Amino acid sequence: ACRNSTSTYQVDIGKTGDDSVIWQIPGGTIVGSEYEDSVEVRWDSSGVFSVEAITANINRCSPDTAVMQVAVFEPPYGAAGPDTTLCGGDTIRLGPAPVPPSTRYQWQSASGITASPDTANTLYTRTNSSGNPTTLFLKPEVEQNACRIRDTVQVTIDPKPEVSAVQGDSTPCLEEAITYKAKSTNGRTYQWFVDGGTPDAADDTARVTWQTPDSGRVAALTTNQYGCS
Repeated sequence: ACRNSTSTYQVDIGKTGDDSVIWQIPGGTIVGSEYEDSVEVRWDSSGVFSVEAITANINRCSPDTAVMQVAVFEPPYGAAGPDTTLCGGDTIRLGPAPVPPSTRYQWQSASGITASPDTANTLYTRTNSSGNPTTLFLKPEVEQNACRIRDTVQVTIDPKPEVSAVQGDSTPCLEEAITYKAKSTNGRTYQWFVDGGTPDAADDTARVTWQTPDSGRVAALTTNQYGCS
């Protein structure tokens, strides 16, 4: 059984109007009457418990006792792994690390699941063009021992900066210093990369002195306030 779940147990006593039954169930709470030949139990604790049905009849000198051992397991809470964040278009691995032993998974068929949905650590990718973070909740079905639950993992998809061209002269002369500019947006940082020249960069602008003939390259890596580039 699983903690916080409900199970039904029955004792066969060929009950007549003179028979009586008393149930004794440590670790659980009896839902309804405890004097019938069947009983419903809500398990409050995990462990191994004895389910005892004590039956008696006015014509018997002593009662009979039927005993059943029940193993109650903890639900696999947290089995979906920690809440996580990704940048739109990136791919992350969902699920716990390490994977609990003897655990079966079935991720919901949600848009973004890119690997087998019946593996613990499935791959997930999702784009976000809204300009603002988007939060989704994925709820895989997790089964461990006798427990089956739907766990929840929260995934936040942060937007990436839009791709824009670097502005500046594409046919400079050798030893000429040219200013190049990326699209400027508040809250962003810029990292410049130059092949064939020496940059003097500040924020969204880089002044490049070209020192190599033929061709070169200038690029700006833009990172927004969410850490996405």
